[in-house]
Amino acid sequence: MTYEYLKSLKASHPALKLLCSDNFAMSVGLFHKIFIEDRQKVLPQHKIVSLLDDYLYTLHQSYPDEFPKAAQAYLDDFARAGFLRKYYAEAQEEPLYELTPHSQRVLEWIESLRKREFYGILR
Repeated sequence: MTYEYLKSLKASHPALKLLCSDNFAMSVGLFHKIFIEDRQKVLPQHKIVSLLDDYLYTLHQSYPDEFPKAAQAYLDDFARAGFLRKYYAEAQEEPLYELTPHSQRVLEWIESLRKREFYGILR
C-alpha cells in the first residue's frame, strides 16, 4: 500500500470519509440510535429529519456552539457523502433513506471496539 493509494482511499471511500468527518460523533451516534437501537431499516424524509432535529436539540443542550446547520442540511450532507442512501420508491413522492453498507460496516466496527476480550489465567 502506497502513501498515494491510502491518501486517495481516505478521500474517496465512504467508510473512511465517515470515520474522518468533522461530524463523526454526531453522525455515527445518530445512525446507531436510528438504525441499530431503534432497528429502523428505511425511513421517509420527514421522519428522519424529525429524528435528526430531536437529536441535534439534545446535543445543543451540552454543546450549544456545535452543529449550526438545520437537520435537513445535515441529512443532505450524509446522502451526498454516501453515508446514507437516498432514493424514491415506486409511487412515492417523498424520498426514503437507509444506511449504506459502508456506514453499516463502520457501525459494526465501532461496536466491536466496545467488546472486551477476556483472557483467563490457566493454572
